[in-house]
Amino acid sequence: MTVLVIGDVHGLGTWRSALADCPEADRIVFVGDYFDAFDVDTEAQLANFVEILALRRAAPGRVTLLLGNHDFHYLSYVVERYSGYSFATQRALGRRVDEWVAEGILEAAAYLDGRLYTHAGVTRTWAVDWNVAVAPTDLPQALAELLHYRPRAFGFHTDVGAASQDPSGDDVWQGPLWVRPRSLRADAYCGGQVFGHTVVGAAGIEVGEVGFSVDGLSRGEWVVVREGVAEVRRDKGR
Repeated sequence: MTVLVIGDVHGLGTWRSALADCPEADRIVFVGDYFDAFDVDTEAQLANFVEILALRRAAPGRVTLLLGNHDFHYLSYVVERYSGYSFATQRALGRRVDEWVAEGILEAAAYLDGRLYTHAGVTRTWAVDWNVAVAPTDLPQALAELLHYRPRAFGFHTDVGAASQDPSGDDVWQGPLWVRPRSLRADAYCGGQVFGHTVVGAAGIEVGEVGFSVDGLSRGEWVVVREGVAEVRRDKGR
């Protein structure tokens, strides 16, 4: 199986270059964060996502759209607001993010060819805290139900008993929309995880024991996984 993995979008159209680079992909996974760009206006961000959404609707068995934290806070029942949040984007979206989550178009997780795909990763601490300590293959269904019935599990968590807390979410009790790579490496629920959310190193992409980070779209990079082997690809026009 060949899986094309596209990192945090944030209104960028670079994903089109990724598709052109790997037309043979059996599956295409966007890891989320379609909104909250600081240098792309609201109208352009929405138009960009409508195009991604059309791709998903045209090939639902081939294209997976994961939910990111910068999409999560546009749900009408979420009161948290993260950096980049825009009232203009909220007005333009209305309750459509609610609908996309309810319809299963925006998903919490996917499991493909022995790898777990989420926006930021899953730790053992978070899985136990929220009672989703199931086999990795069953995590997408467990997380889908959790997102439906207990969406608070996916927010930014405060541990009042902790001696300190990282303001960026670099703590093992943070969930799959927030945990950072250092904490994920220390407490990974399973190996073979694929995630975005954090630009790692100079390239924004890191391949390691836990899995690999793919937040490199802003630098013209994405990942192609062929038969389980990850390869970083780059926009030749940049």
